[in-house]
Amino acid sequence: MTAWLDRREKVLLHEKFIRRRFQANHWQTQPPPRIPPLVLPREVQMATRPTVYGVSLEEIETKYGATDFKGALARYIVHYQHPESSRCQVEVAATSLYIPFHKLSVFHCIKFVSHDPFHVDPSVGMVVDSIHCEPESFDQHGNYVPGRFDTAIIKIDSQAGLKGMSVFPSNDYCIFIFSEYLGYCVGQIRYVFVLPSHALKLWFPGQESSVSHLAYVSWFTPFSSLQPQRDHRMYKISRRVINGKQRSSVIPIIKLIRQSAHLIPAFGPIASLDWKSSTVLDTASDFYVNCFSDRLAFSTIY
Repeated sequence: MTAWLDRREKVLLHEKFIRRRFQANHWQTQPPPRIPPLVLPREVQMATRPTVYGVSLEEIETKYGATDFKGALARYIVHYQHPESSRCQVEVAATSLYIPFHKLSVFHCIKFVSHDPFHVDPSVGMVVDSIHCEPESFDQHGNYVPGRFDTAIIKIDSQAGLKGMSVFPSNDYCIFIFSEYLGYCVGQIRYVFVLPSHALKLWFPGQESSVSHLAYVSWFTPFSSLQPQRDHRMYKISRRVINGKQRSSVIPIIKLIRQSAHLIPAFGPIASLDWKSSTVLDTASDFYVNCFSDRLAFSTIY
Protein backbone atom coordinates (compact mmCIF):
# COMPACT_ATOMS: atom_id res chain seq x y z
CA MET A 1 0.00 0.00 0.00
CA THR A 2 2.82 2.41 0.83
CA ALA A 3 4.55 1.70 -2.49
CA TRP A 4 1.25 2.25 -4.38
CA LEU A 5 0.63 5.60 -2.67
CA ASP A 6 4.19 6.70 -3.42
CA ARG A 7 3.80 5.84 -7.11
CA ARG A 8 0.40 7.60 -7.32
CA GLU A 9 1.87 10.77 -5.80
CA LYS A 10 4.69 10.74 -8.38
CA VAL A 11 2.14 10.35 -11.20
CA LEU A 12 0.16 13.37 -9.92
CA LEU A 13 3.29 15.47 -9.60
CA HIS A 14 4.34 14.55 -13.13
CA GLU A 15 0.87 15.44 -14.41
CA LYS A 16 1.11 18.90 -12.81
CA PHE A 17 4.58 19.34 -14.29
CA ILE A 18 3.25 18.57 -17.79
CA ARG A 19 0.32 21.01 -17.27
CA ARG A 20 2.66 23.82 -16.20
CA ARG A 21 4.92 23.29 -19.21
CA PHE A 22 1.95 23.26 -21.55
CA GLN A 23 0.61 26.48 -20.08
CA ALA A 24 4.05 28.11 -20.32
CA ASN A 25 4.33 27.23 -24.01
CA HIS A 26 0.78 28.47 -24.60
CA TRP A 27 1.49 31.88 -23.03
CA GLN A 28 4.70 32.23 -25.03
CA THR A 29 2.71 32.00 -28.28
CA GLN A 30 0.11 34.54 -27.10
CA PRO A 31 0.73 38.32 -27.12
CA PRO A 32 1.23 39.84 -23.68
CA PRO A 33 -1.90 41.31 -22.09
CA ARG A 34 -2.46 45.02 -22.82
CA ILE A 35 -2.57 47.35 -19.86
CA PRO A 36 -5.23 50.07 -20.26
CA PRO A 37 -3.56 53.48 -20.68
CA LEU A 38 -3.84 56.16 -18.02
CA VAL A 39 -4.96 58.64 -20.69
CA LEU A 40 -7.98 57.19 -22.50
CA PRO A 41 -8.41 58.18 -26.16
CA ARG A 42 -11.13 60.66 -27.08
CA GLU A 43 -13.09 61.23 -30.25
CA VAL A 44 -15.04 64.27 -31.42
CA GLN A 45 -18.81 63.96 -31.48
CA MET A 46 -20.95 66.60 -33.17
CA ALA A 47 -24.70 67.04 -32.93
CA THR A 48 -26.77 65.69 -35.81
CA ARG A 49 -28.55 69.02 -36.30
CA PRO A 50 -27.15 72.55 -36.02
CA THR A 51 -28.00 74.65 -32.99
CA VAL A 52 -29.09 77.64 -35.10
CA TYR A 53 -30.03 77.68 -38.77
CA GLY A 54 -29.48 80.51 -41.22
CA VAL A 55 -27.04 82.85 -39.46
CA SER A 56 -26.02 85.65 -41.82
CA LEU A 57 -22.37 86.34 -42.56
CA GLU A 58 -22.76 89.78 -40.99
CA GLU A 59 -23.99 88.20 -37.73
CA ILE A 60 -21.08 85.77 -37.80
CA GLU A 61 -18.61 88.66 -37.83
CA THR A 62 -20.41 90.82 -35.25
CA LYS A 63 -22.39 88.49 -32.97
CA TYR A 64 -19.83 85.66 -32.88
CA GLY A 65 -16.72 87.84 -33.05
CA ALA A 66 -15.42 86.17 -36.22
CA THR A 67 -14.26 89.50 -37.63
CA ASP A 68 -12.25 88.02 -40.52
CA PHE A 69 -14.56 85.13 -41.35
CA LYS A 70 -14.84 85.77 -45.09
CA GLY A 71 -11.10 86.23 -45.49
CA ALA A 72 -10.22 83.16 -43.42
CA LEU A 73 -12.72 81.00 -45.31
CA ALA A 74 -11.42 82.26 -48.66
CA ARG A 75 -7.81 81.47 -47.71
CA TYR A 76 -8.85 77.99 -46.59
CA ILE A 77 -10.62 77.29 -49.90
CA VAL A 78 -7.84 78.70 -52.09
CA HIS A 79 -5.10 76.76 -50.32
CA TYR A 80 -7.18 73.60 -50.44
CA GLN A 81 -7.53 73.95 -54.20
CA HIS A 82 -3.92 75.09 -54.77
CA PRO A 83 -1.71 73.69 -51.98
CA GLU A 84 1.44 74.52 -53.96
CA SER A 85 0.71 78.27 -53.90
CA SER A 86 2.81 80.62 -51.80
CA ARG A 87 1.42 82.77 -49.01
CA CYS A 88 1.32 85.86 -51.21
CA GLN A 89 -0.45 83.98 -54.01
CA VAL A 90 -3.06 82.66 -51.60
CA GLU A 91 -3.67 86.17 -50.24
CA VAL A 92 -4.19 87.59 -53.73
CA ALA A 93 -6.45 84.77 -54.91
CA ALA A 94 -8.53 84.87 -51.71
CA THR A 95 -9.55 88.49 -52.32
CA SER A 96 -11.39 87.51 -55.49
CA LEU A 97 -12.95 84.23 -54.35
CA TYR A 98 -16.72 84.15 -54.85
CA ILE A 99 -18.70 82.98 -51.80
CA PRO A 100 -22.03 81.54 -53.08
CA PHE A 101 -24.06 81.93 -49.87
CA HIS A 102 -25.11 84.59 -47.39
CA LYS A 103 -26.11 82.40 -44.43
CA LEU A 104 -24.71 79.41 -42.56
CA SER A 105 -25.94 77.01 -39.89
CA VAL A 106 -24.02 77.04 -36.63
CA PHE A 107 -23.17 74.54 -33.90
CA HIS A 108 -22.72 75.83 -30.35
CA CYS A 109 -20.85 72.86 -28.88
CA ILE A 110 -18.09 70.38 -29.64
CA LYS A 111 -18.18 67.24 -27.50
CA PHE A 112 -15.42 64.74 -26.81
CA VAL A 113 -16.46 61.16 -26.04
CA SER A 114 -14.33 58.48 -24.38
CA HIS A 115 -14.89 54.77 -23.70
CA ASP A 116 -14.02 53.37 -20.27
CA PRO A 117 -12.56 49.83 -20.57
CA PHE A 118 -13.54 49.12 -16.95
CA HIS A 119 -17.20 50.01 -17.50
CA VAL A 120 -19.85 47.27 -17.46
CA ASP A 121 -20.46 48.05 -21.14
CA PRO A 122 -17.15 49.30 -22.64
CA SER A 123 -18.92 50.29 -25.88
CA VAL A 124 -20.88 53.03 -24.11
CA GLY A 125 -19.43 56.46 -24.82
CA MET A 126 -19.21 59.08 -22.09
CA VAL A 127 -18.88 62.81 -22.68
CA VAL A 128 -15.64 63.81 -20.96
CA ASP A 129 -15.02 67.27 -22.40
CA SER A 130 -16.91 70.03 -24.23
CA ILE A 131 -16.09 73.25 -26.05
CA HIS A 132 -18.78 75.93 -26.24
CA CYS A 133 -19.05 78.82 -28.69
CA GLU A 134 -22.29 80.63 -27.89
CA PRO A 135 -23.01 84.35 -28.39
CA GLU A 136 -24.73 86.48 -25.76
CA SER A 137 -28.48 85.94 -25.43
CA PHE A 138 -31.47 86.15 -23.10
CA ASP A 139 -33.05 83.16 -21.37
CA GLN A 140 -36.74 82.35 -21.17
CA HIS A 141 -37.12 84.67 -18.17
CA GLY A 142 -35.52 87.61 -19.94
CA ASN A 143 -32.25 87.41 -18.03
CA TYR A 144 -29.06 88.32 -19.86
CA VAL A 145 -26.73 85.40 -20.58
CA PRO A 146 -23.19 86.47 -21.57
CA GLY A 147 -21.47 84.89 -24.53
CA ARG A 148 -19.06 82.00 -24.12
CA PHE A 149 -16.27 81.21 -26.57
CA ASP A 150 -13.99 78.51 -25.15
CA THR A 151 -10.36 77.90 -26.02
CA ALA A 152 -8.91 74.63 -27.30
CA ILE A 153 -5.58 72.89 -27.78
CA ILE A 154 -5.13 72.39 -31.52
CA LYS A 155 -2.65 70.09 -33.22
CA ILE A 156 -0.62 71.64 -36.02
CA ASP A 157 2.10 69.86 -37.99
CA SER A 158 4.54 71.11 -40.61
CA GLN A 159 5.94 69.25 -43.57
CA ALA A 160 9.32 69.80 -45.19
CA GLY A 161 9.30 71.64 -48.48
CA LEU A 162 6.38 73.91 -47.64
CA LYS A 163 8.25 76.96 -46.49
CA GLY A 164 6.30 79.65 -44.69
CA MET A 165 3.21 77.56 -44.07
CA SER A 166 1.94 74.84 -41.79
CA VAL A 167 0.00 71.83 -42.94
CA PHE A 168 -2.84 70.01 -41.23
CA PRO A 169 -2.77 66.30 -42.14
CA SER A 170 -6.51 65.65 -42.32
CA ASN A 171 -7.83 63.27 -44.97
CA ASP A 172 -6.25 64.37 -48.26
CA TYR A 173 -6.02 68.14 -47.94
CA CYS A 174 -4.00 70.90 -46.34
CA ILE A 175 -4.82 74.12 -44.59
CA PHE A 176 -2.90 77.32 -44.88
CA ILE A 177 -1.75 79.18 -41.75
CA PHE A 178 0.06 82.51 -41.84
CA SER A 179 2.52 81.87 -39.04
CA GLU A 180 5.23 79.59 -37.73
CA TYR A 181 2.84 77.47 -35.66
CA LEU A 182 4.30 74.03 -34.97
CA GLY A 183 3.18 71.14 -32.80
CA TYR A 184 0.35 72.43 -30.61
CA CYS A 185 -1.21 75.84 -30.17
CA VAL A 186 -4.13 77.35 -28.25
CA GLY A 187 -6.97 78.86 -30.23
CA GLN A 188 -10.31 80.41 -29.30
CA ILE A 189 -13.23 78.75 -31.08
CA ARG A 190 -15.53 81.46 -32.38
CA TYR A 191 -17.77 79.67 -34.82
CA VAL A 192 -18.47 76.04 -35.82
CA PHE A 193 -20.28 75.39 -39.09
CA VAL A 194 -20.78 73.17 -42.12
CA LEU A 195 -20.73 74.40 -45.70
CA PRO A 196 -23.94 74.26 -47.80
CA SER A 197 -24.20 71.46 -50.34
CA HIS A 198 -23.99 73.77 -53.36
CA ALA A 199 -20.78 75.34 -51.99
CA LEU A 200 -19.26 71.89 -51.46
CA LYS A 201 -20.02 70.93 -55.05
CA LEU A 202 -18.50 74.18 -56.30
CA TRP A 203 -15.30 74.12 -54.20
CA PHE A 204 -14.76 70.39 -53.62
CA PRO A 205 -16.15 68.52 -56.65
CA GLY A 206 -16.16 64.80 -55.99
CA GLN A 207 -14.81 65.28 -52.44
CA GLU A 208 -17.89 66.59 -50.65
CA SER A 209 -17.89 63.75 -48.12
CA SER A 210 -14.31 64.51 -47.01
CA VAL A 211 -15.19 68.03 -45.83
CA SER A 212 -16.91 67.90 -42.46
CA HIS A 213 -17.40 70.43 -39.67
CA LEU A 214 -15.20 73.51 -39.79
CA ALA A 215 -14.31 76.04 -37.11
CA TYR A 216 -13.19 79.67 -37.13
CA VAL A 217 -10.26 79.99 -34.72
CA SER A 218 -8.50 83.03 -33.25
CA TRP A 219 -4.89 82.08 -32.50
CA PHE A 220 -2.70 82.59 -29.45
CA THR A 221 1.10 82.45 -29.25
CA PRO A 222 2.38 79.01 -30.37
CA PHE A 223 4.12 76.80 -27.82
CA SER A 224 7.08 76.30 -30.17
CA SER A 225 8.20 79.92 -29.72
CA LEU A 226 8.01 79.82 -25.90
CA GLN A 227 9.60 78.24 -22.85
CA PRO A 228 7.56 77.10 -19.84
CA GLN A 229 7.86 79.28 -16.75
CA ARG A 230 10.51 78.09 -14.31
CA ASP A 231 8.38 77.90 -11.13
CA HIS A 232 5.15 76.26 -12.32
CA ARG A 233 6.14 74.92 -15.80
CA MET A 234 3.14 76.53 -17.49
CA TYR A 235 3.37 78.35 -20.83
CA LYS A 236 2.58 82.05 -20.88
CA ILE A 237 0.71 82.99 -24.05
CA SER A 238 -0.99 86.03 -25.56
CA ARG A 239 -3.19 86.69 -28.55
CA ARG A 240 -1.46 86.39 -31.89
CA VAL A 241 -1.76 89.94 -33.26
CA ILE A 242 0.18 91.03 -36.36
CA ASN A 243 0.00 94.62 -37.60
CA GLY A 244 -2.84 95.28 -35.18
CA LYS A 245 -4.96 92.42 -36.55
CA GLN A 246 -5.94 89.26 -34.71
CA ARG A 247 -4.55 86.25 -36.59
CA SER A 248 -7.33 83.76 -37.38
CA SER A 249 -8.03 80.77 -39.61
CA VAL A 250 -10.69 78.30 -40.67
CA ILE A 251 -9.73 74.71 -39.79
CA PRO A 252 -11.42 71.28 -39.82
CA ILE A 253 -12.41 70.02 -36.39
CA ILE A 254 -11.87 66.27 -36.74
CA LYS A 255 -8.34 65.15 -35.74
CA LEU A 256 -7.12 68.71 -35.16
CA ILE A 257 -8.85 69.97 -32.03
CA ARG A 258 -7.41 67.87 -29.23
CA GLN A 259 -9.38 69.10 -26.21
CA SER A 260 -10.55 72.22 -24.39
CA ALA A 261 -7.86 74.46 -22.92
CA HIS A 262 -7.99 76.00 -19.45
CA LEU A 263 -6.34 79.43 -19.40
CA ILE A 264 -5.41 81.34 -16.24
CA PRO A 265 -5.08 85.12 -16.63
CA ALA A 266 -1.69 86.53 -15.71
CA PHE A 267 -2.87 88.70 -12.82
CA GLY A 268 0.38 90.47 -12.01
CA PRO A 269 0.70 92.53 -8.81
CA ILE A 270 -2.83 93.96 -9.22
CA ALA A 271 -5.84 92.22 -10.75
CA SER A 272 -8.12 94.36 -12.88
CA LEU A 273 -11.57 94.95 -11.41
CA ASP A 274 -13.07 94.82 -14.90
CA TRP A 275 -12.22 91.14 -15.34
CA LYS A 276 -15.14 88.73 -15.22
CA SER A 277 -15.41 85.10 -16.22
CA SER A 278 -17.33 86.13 -19.35
CA THR A 279 -14.97 88.95 -20.41
CA VAL A 280 -11.50 88.05 -19.15
CA LEU A 281 -10.51 86.32 -22.41
CA ASP A 282 -11.09 89.59 -24.28
CA THR A 283 -9.75 92.02 -21.67
CA ALA A 284 -6.65 90.28 -20.28
CA SER A 285 -3.48 90.45 -22.33
CA ASP A 286 -1.55 87.39 -21.12
CA PHE A 287 -2.57 83.91 -19.95
CA TYR A 288 -1.05 80.75 -18.51
CA VAL A 289 -2.02 77.43 -20.10
CA ASN A 290 -3.06 75.12 -17.27
CA CYS A 291 -1.30 71.85 -18.09
CA PHE A 292 -2.49 70.29 -14.81
CA SER A 293 -6.22 70.43 -15.56
CA ASP A 294 -6.28 66.72 -16.50
CA ARG A 295 -4.01 63.90 -17.67
CA LEU A 296 -4.65 64.52 -21.37
CA ALA A 297 -3.61 68.17 -21.14
CA PHE A 298 -0.43 67.24 -19.31
CA SER A 299 0.52 64.46 -21.74
CA THR A 300 -0.30 66.69 -24.75
CA ILE A 301 1.70 69.74 -23.68
CA TYR A 302 4.68 67.81 -22.30
